[in-house]
Amino acid sequence: VAGILCTNGAAPVIRNTVVEQNQGGIRIYDSRPSLDRCLIRSNYSGRGAGILIEGNSQPYLVNTLIIGNNSTNDSGGIYVGAGSSPTGMNCTVANNTASNRGSAITTEGAPVFRNTIVWGNTDPASDPIDLKAAATFTYSCAQEFHPGTGNKTNDPLFVGGGVYALQTGSPCIDSGTSVGAPVIDYAGYPRPLDGDNSGTAAFDMGAFEYAASYSDTDDDGMPDEWEILNGLNPVSSNAPSTNLDGDWMTD
Repeated sequence: VAGILCTNGAAPVIRNTVVEQNQGGIRIYDSRPSLDRCLIRSNYSGRGAGILIEGNSQPYLVNTLIIGNNSTNDSGGIYVGAGSSPTGMNCTVANNTASNRGSAITTEGAPVFRNTIVWGNTDPASDPIDLKAAATFTYSCAQEFHPGTGNKTNDPLFVGGGVYALQTGSPCIDSGTSVGAPVIDYAGYPRPLDGDNSGTAAFDMGAFEYAASYSDTDDDGMPDEWEILNGLNPVSSNAPSTNLDGDWMTD
């Protein structure tokens, strides 16, 4: 039984939700749900163990983790059927498996992925992204090369131990695009931050924005990492009389 079923034109907003250990995580048929900051983990099925998308479906996936799902055939992470055109923005598709091919993504449709990381997925065919039709990847980091503006094949340098945040030195820091990018990350932290301390804030790839201990995006004298850990907004735009993060101190 699937964790969540969307059909017949359903358009729910599914936010901050864990979908785990189901016979198919999310099933989408002729629908257009929005998944925001969701964790799709350790689900299993014969196809599309994490997310299966079929029919005339246009789901929107943002800041979502699709990790550790297992297919007994293909598409451990995401399956996109003919006629479907999902958009994935700042997602992380990692450590999914398949017994055949497409351990990360199999598509017969027309998906668009931006600022997305696809890494560490495994299958016997060594073909984690199985493109049976066109797919658009831009400003994304994938374990196999796909043409597109801003794409990388470098190791994203996850923290590890089941944590998919980025380490210092990750090639995914400040390497994304602002087009359609969310203003917060999976953990609710603000985007973009100046993760590489270049003096310019830019969006990261993947579900997590990197907050460096040495960067100061709003130039207020407090490092981004310290501000986040203490409930402050590191992108407060130096407005001393405003209170964007809603605490008891003005920005």
